[in-house]
Amino acid sequence: MSGYEDERKIYSKSPVNRISKETSLGNYNRPFTAKKLEIERNQTFKKYLGRNNSGTKGKKIIQKDKSPLAAKPKPNRIVIDKERLYIENMELKLKNHELSENLINCKSKLIKLEREKQKRSEGILLENPLEKSTDSKAVNLLKIIEDSHKEIQKLKDKSKNEKNSRFKTDKNHYKKENSDKQYHEIECLKFEMIEKDKKHLIELERFKKDFEEEKKKSRRIVDKLNKANELIESLYKELKMIRTKKPSKFLPPKCLSILRDLAQSYNKSVSGYLKTFDSSNSKKISTSQLLYSLKVHDSTITSSDMDLIINYIKGSDPSTISIKKLLNYFNTFDFTLETYPNNLNEIDTLLQHLCLRMQLHRVPKENLINALLGAESLNNKSIHSQEIILLFTNTPFNFSRKEAIKIAEFLFQGVKTMKYEEFVEKFYKSVDDWEVFTPKDEESFDAYLLNLVAISEPNLQKACEDRDEESKGIISLEDFKIALSESKIELPVRVEGYLQVLFYSHNMELGVVPYRQFFQAYSSTEEQIQEDKKENIPQKYLELIGKSLTLKNRTVRNTFVYDSNGIILAEDFIQGLKTLGFEDIPKDNLIEVLEALQGNPEERVVCVHVNDLEDVMEGYGVPIDYSEKGTFRSEAESLTGTQEGHVQKISLLDSLQIDNMDFTETGPMYLESQSTPPTTSNKSIHRSSTYNNL
Repeated sequence: MSGYEDERKIYSKSPVNRISKETSLGNYNRPFTAKKLEIERNQTFKKYLGRNNSGTKGKKIIQKDKSPLAAKPKPNRIVIDKERLYIENMELKLKNHELSENLINCKSKLIKLEREKQKRSEGILLENPLEKSTDSKAVNLLKIIEDSHKEIQKLKDKSKNEKNSRFKTDKNHYKKENSDKQYHEIECLKFEMIEKDKKHLIELERFKKDFEEEKKKSRRIVDKLNKANELIESLYKELKMIRTKKPSKFLPPKCLSILRDLAQSYNKSVSGYLKTFDSSNSKKISTSQLLYSLKVHDSTITSSDMDLIINYIKGSDPSTISIKKLLNYFNTFDFTLETYPNNLNEIDTLLQHLCLRMQLHRVPKENLINALLGAESLNNKSIHSQEIILLFTNTPFNFSRKEAIKIAEFLFQGVKTMKYEEFVEKFYKSVDDWEVFTPKDEESFDAYLLNLVAISEPNLQKACEDRDEESKGIISLEDFKIALSESKIELPVRVEGYLQVLFYSHNMELGVVPYRQFFQAYSSTEEQIQEDKKENIPQKYLELIGKSLTLKNRTVRNTFVYDSNGIILAEDFIQGLKTLGFEDIPKDNLIEVLEALQGNPEERVVCVHVNDLEDVMEGYGVPIDYSEKGTFRSEAESLTGTQEGHVQKISLLDSLQIDNMDFTETGPMYLESQSTPPTTSNKSIHRSSTYNNL
């Protein structure tokens, strides 16, 4: 009941509440009337009414209350018919009493019915005991006892079965729990072992990295020591070369040239001619007397020309010159530089050599300037003739110094310097066009030549032998063309160009055809190829080593360890091969490779010189790292195996040094051919046989 109802009952002035509180009907014989009750209750307070307001009142806005009835406030006055309420209350009490009596009767009937039902279920009939005999009672009791025993046995069996089944389920449950526990323990142990193994592996990797770092540090230290030793040795060699006073690469002064011509006119040496001025054997001559004799021979000599010599000699007295110092200064110059070629046929021959060498090195004509001056050459700089002479002696041109001077003199025409654009224009106009053959072109040409030699070898070889009067196996290019025409063979133009490049690669000679090696190369049988393969085991391994070096962008010197004398021991060579990935080379093949690389086979210690190994690897396209070497290799060592400045001699169709080199801006490019062309001998390998897979 809400608080509002309690408050209403307490403070309510309803006569019903007053009757329920103050009067009790049980004390009266008859009920009070409503009027009597109204008289006896306390007087109610009158509602206070305010005074009248004479002013006009506005209309009240009546707003309907939408709240529920329970939430409405207590009305100010309740009008109740008290007699009617009393009569209704009495009727309700009588009806309630009647209903309670009916309920008691129903409950008693229900209890009787339940008892009868229980008696019937137990087999007990409420009949008269006099009507049944004692035997029937005994039979009924025995039957009841027997039924109760059966029921008891059933209950025992049921409890036993339930107990057994419960034991079985518990047993299975415990088994399952035990197996799960064992499984989880095994998994935990496995996980712990795996984690331990991972930790051990991480530690091993860390130790390995530390070891590699230490190894790299030690290698760096060893490399620095080797570089320091090389630098010391190179400086010592330079000092020795300076002491020997190698002839200068620059033109001699004018006074010395005239002095040489003057001595030659008297059929004397320069020292003998200078002694004629020293009558007192003081080993000095007068400067004015020498200048006068030179002016008599050439009137263009001035005192300034003589001052150049005096300033170099640095004599204490300029009026006299020491004969010894003058001769030493004279011997520092190469007077052969003064003679320049004027024969255009010789220049044309040299330019033909240049074109063929560019074809061998796969340098197209548009990249000729890059091959000569380098890709970083500036367009606005001037070019000196001496610089061009030095560049023509380098790879891929490989001209001798005399040949380079002739070409430079032809290009510069007596001028010492030229602008870059003028030099490039004149150089390109002087050189003919050439074609650079691709590896696919060479393979197709080789297939064509193999077919040609297989068809017409006897007739063509006999025609070539008829023109070889000295039986050297070499004829001129014109005789070879005549032999082809007699054999009724017409070669395509591109095949002729390809043959010309092959013939030139034999001995770097123009117009010479080594026909015997040509027929041997293109008429080899499969048995000879197999024999050559067996004989060329060192060469094949060297090819693979060269390929691995180029692919890994390494050089010989930063791969193989060598001492200050440039010696690579067998152990260091094997270790270098392991760094390149060659760990499974058979021992016999490895011995053959070392014997092939050993410079002196009679030495007891098996070793390889780093310069020899670099020369071999350079033939397979591995560049020489001059930055690491400094000046350790002299010019004489770098030109070993060359013929007066030409590129290194190779046998016919042996282009292992050429097929792997492309002196364009992209650098060397390495090729692999799928077929195995015929080979000539151990030292003669086909162009397209580069880097065959073992």
